[in-house]
Amino acid sequence: MVTLALLQAGTAATHLATAGLVVGALALRRVREPERLGGRAPREATALSLVTAALLVVRGVGLLLVPAGPAAVPVLATAEALLVTALLAACVLAAHRARPASMPPLRPWLAALAVAALLRHAVGGPVLEVLAPSVPPLPVPPGPASVAPVVVAAAYLLVGAVRARGRGAVHIAMFGTTVACLGAGVLGAGLAPGPARALLVGLWPVPVALALVLRALDQGRTIQRSVDRVLERQAVQSEVLVAGAAGADVDEVLAAARDRARTVLGRPDLDVRVHLLPQDRAEVEVVVPAHAPPLDVTGRAFGDALGLALSSVAERRWLTRRLDRTVRTDPLTGLANRLALDARLQAAVTAPDPRPLTLLLADVDGFRAVNDVHGHQAGDALLGDVGRHLQRAAGTAFVARLGADQFVVLVDERLDGAATERLAGRLGGPVTSGAHVQVRLTLGTGTWVPGEDEGSDALLHRAEAALLEARRTGATWLPFDVAMEERAAGEHRRRAAMLAAVADRRFVAHYQPIVCARSLTVVGAEALARWVDGGTPVAPALWLPLAESSGLVVPIGADMLRQAAATNARTGLPVSVNVAPQQLTDAGFLDAVDAAWGDRPFSELTLEITEGALMATQEVLPVLTALRDRGARISLDDFGTGYSSLARLADLPVDELKIDRSFVVASGTDQGRAVLAAILELARAHGLDVVAEGVEDAAQLAVLTALGVDHVQGYLLGRPAPEPVSGTLLVPGVQPQPDAGVAHRARWAGRVRSAASASAPTGGRAAR
Repeated sequence: MVTLALLQAGTAATHLATAGLVVGALALRRVREPERLGGRAPREATALSLVTAALLVVRGVGLLLVPAGPAAVPVLATAEALLVTALLAACVLAAHRARPASMPPLRPWLAALAVAALLRHAVGGPVLEVLAPSVPPLPVPPGPASVAPVVVAAAYLLVGAVRARGRGAVHIAMFGTTVACLGAGVLGAGLAPGPARALLVGLWPVPVALALVLRALDQGRTIQRSVDRVLERQAVQSEVLVAGAAGADVDEVLAAARDRARTVLGRPDLDVRVHLLPQDRAEVEVVVPAHAPPLDVTGRAFGDALGLALSSVAERRWLTRRLDRTVRTDPLTGLANRLALDARLQAAVTAPDPRPLTLLLADVDGFRAVNDVHGHQAGDALLGDVGRHLQRAAGTAFVARLGADQFVVLVDERLDGAATERLAGRLGGPVTSGAHVQVRLTLGTGTWVPGEDEGSDALLHRAEAALLEARRTGATWLPFDVAMEERAAGEHRRRAAMLAAVADRRFVAHYQPIVCARSLTVVGAEALARWVDGGTPVAPALWLPLAESSGLVVPIGADMLRQAAATNARTGLPVSVNVAPQQLTDAGFLDAVDAAWGDRPFSELTLEITEGALMATQEVLPVLTALRDRGARISLDDFGTGYSSLARLADLPVDELKIDRSFVVASGTDQGRAVLAAILELARAHGLDVVAEGVEDAAQLAVLTALGVDHVQGYLLGRPAPEPVSGTLLVPGVQPQPDAGVAHRARWAGRVRSAASASAPTGGRAAR
């Protein structure tokens, strides 16, 4: 008896300890199965653990309370019987939910289990004894009835184990162990009291608890593997984003991501496809072949996330490439720009095995005239046509637009004289643009060979020096030589000095008198810009082209307007100021005129415009109209040498014609006098004043006076001087005619007053 009591107590302690182990395993599984992973613990497995723990507690407490008296035994036995039935049902449900594809249909087997349990309790089980003690038990043998629920559950699990494979069979075997142990306990209850009965009845929960603990540990490992897979997939996405941010090649990133995805998902047939969308957008898909099994839910989610990351990398890299192309491409011609040219030259010069280079610098002849006559839209179209012509003529050579109307052709070899001449001949044109524009190109060439100290800048400077020399001499193309470099250096020094002179306002106005042809009375003065560099006057022919090409003519012209306004305020003499085409197209020109002239009457200001600038009516006409609205007079300078159309002369906002010096020089011939007479007749027909410039001797003055020219200007009558002259001039060999002069001055004054009050909203003759 003592041994049985000790065995019974030990068994009770084992039950309670095992219950604690089952509850601890359940808690561990819940902790290691966080919600964020979507790993919600199966309800059936949780119920199985709880029922097993409760059954162990009831059995352990029952074994401890048996010595206290038989009154407690029926209640505990009833609870145990109900928990056994619940445990069998939980095993069936858990096995079905663990591997539903391998298990038989659930409902018929649950119904059979319920019938078997009712049958067991109906034949005198503890449930019936407690709940209905007055009801006699059915006359059914207790042995088969008591094991009937166990048999039903075991049969269900056996069928599932036969149909399951691999991991599913292991899970079902664990549930089968539980059912087998329950059956052993039930069978042991029918034995005679003794150690064997106590072991079968008391120790059956131990294998069940161990099975539950092993299942919890297995689920923990499964969850850990899921976490590792999630972290690995996140690492793949991070690698893609880091590689994209580091500027790796898009194709390399896509290939690496595809290989990593194949490894992570275990799908060697997986592929990455890129779909190009408008505006440099991209869509990347992670796909498997159509005939292959599809990815599971987590695999599809990983593929979608990886596709988004790859799309982001591809779009960023392609956008970077597009921006780089934009930065290095001339928007007007589509050619490479100065930045791309510098990079190409630097790469060629600093290459490990550099090759000789030949650079041809091309300049469009007459481009400014095209802009002046046909407008900037035609000029832009011409530049595009020139770029396409150079690409065709240069073949595989590198072509770039340097700026303005200058282009570069770079050849990766040193051409000899004959080859350079042939290439320059092809590049030189002619180039036709539109219906009315045809131009040629002037070229300068320079070469560079490996080993020279000078780099890419020197190559470009050589070609520029050769181009300037070709321009100066009128050649179609010239190769570089040392003398050109010296002249080009002088040109650069002169440009730098001119920049300093503009900043210091060292361009000063000199005034040449405009004189009545009959009375020799000064009626006005033309302000001419002069530059004295270090005490030495610089001829306008040396600095004026530089001023026009560099844009410095705009601030120089504005300074001339200010000085002319000051002279007018000081002397009261009407002044004429030359206006360059660049000034007329400058957005701030009208404001500059208003600021310079101030509140003085605009009727005393005449602005001299070249024919070329005036014919570009779509740009300059509104500016000239606004100036005439203020009262200023417009003079057409160098008339007869430019692009004037006689048919359009009546529609242009002009008050005066200035006959070019070339016609004055030819006045000694019959043909020259006939041309002058025609110009005067044209001017009278349109109500225009006439000024003849370049008068250098008395014979020319006599011819002009006889033809009826109103006003003259030239060295015979006075050279440009810092201060204007006034009054009546004394000219050797010429007698003034006072009476006629008075009449002419009166007519001049009347036209000036008319100009001051005129309104020219359309730029036509309505202003007169």
